[in-house]
Amino acid sequence: MFGRSLINSAGRVVPIRWIGEQHVREDCQGRIPSLADWLGRIQPEPWMANGRIDNDPTQIGSDPRAAWVQAVAGHQTILGFEDWLLKVSVEHVQHRQNRAAA
Repeated sequence: MFGRSLINSAGRVVPIRWIGEQHVREDCQGRIPSLADWLGRIQPEPWMANGRIDNDPTQIGSDPRAAWVQAVAGHQTILGFEDWLLKVSVEHVQHRQNRAAA
């Protein structure tokens, strides 16, 4: 499914997120686990972090994976590592551009 919503056969607009949440609740004993729940049970492997890493280490510290795990544990993000790293990289570039423009 793509997009934010679909129209069912009764003509009602149904959010895609709601459909996904219902499937997760059915599969996970009536609740939606947090990312912290999942990460607490997953043993990270090197192949799991094959995203793009910005070569500017000042943006998130020397260990991006540790910063991401801390953000997840602190309920500051629900993004996966690769998506989080991209978001942080974009925010860093935007901040740098804003400073340069000021």
